[in-house]
Amino acid sequence: NIKLYIISDEYKPVINIPNNVKIINNISGEEQYPYILGCKLLILPIKDSNICSGDTVLLTAMSFKKTVIITTPSTLAEMYIKDRINGLLVKKTHGELKKLVDMVEKENVNLGELARLSYKKNFSRFVMGKKVGKYIRIDI
Repeated sequence: NIKLYIISDEYKPVINIPNNVKIINNISGEEQYPYILGCKLLILPIKDSNICSGDTVLLTAMSFKKTVIITTPSTLAEMYIKDRINGLLVKKTHGELKKLVDMVEKENVNLGELARLSYKKNFSRFVMGKKVGKYIRIDI
């Protein structure tokens, strides 16, 4: 009974999808913001666990106080998310994801505020700029 929107720049399903699922392709950049703002939960399925992909979407969701689920293993999950503290991690199986989504729905889990605090403390442009500045600082 949950509405699911798959927002992607290129996703093309290879199977028939249920009626509660809508796929919206060719979304990139700032076009994603209304969808992220309007969602209760954002899921980032990462196909290739060896590359860092999805940073912008994840950080945008965290800055907008959204609960996020990221599939593991993935570099993205390792870099940004502490499971059940500022987001949720899930193995790449349908059953595990469904259990986690059901838990979020039934228990009204909202890690969005903690995600926002984590974003502001560790990953905002201001904080990252300060870190880069300290790293490249040269004393003469």
